[in-house]
Amino acid sequence: MNAKTFAAIIGVASVLVGCEFNLWGPGVSDVSVCEKANPLEGCEKNQNTFKTTTPKIFATAKLDNAVEGTKVKVLWRLNQGQKVKNVRIYEKEFTTKLDQKQITSALAPAKVWLPGTYEVSFVIVGDESKRESEKFQIK
Repeated sequence: MNAKTFAAIIGVASVLVGCEFNLWGPGVSDVSVCEKANPLEGCEKNQNTFKTTTPKIFATAKLDNAVEGTKVKVLWRLNQGQKVKNVRIYEKEFTTKLDQKQITSALAPAKVWLPGTYEVSFVIVGDESKRESEKFQIK
């Protein structure tokens, strides 16, 4: 191999290393729920239990490989309550912006939360396999 060929290979390799490849498409990870979320960083730590009088619950998720225009649906469910099961209580679809790294959704009850097990899910629209969820309790 001569010096010109070697230099060309190194040049192409360095260009490729500098590019961001999105081979697996967009995804979500690190779902957490909390009472107060930082607008830029989401929940500082995940909470598993809330009181029925909690005024608002935030859910955040990290966006992985999401380009501008990626659609993410957030689904809130009451999985197990005293009188009900598997009830979808809220749903919202978001469209990501350029360089967006997280999604935050918040939900507040009309009066108080019903006791039970809840779940919030973040789903990449069009690819249900790209779903991340977090369960929490209201006591």
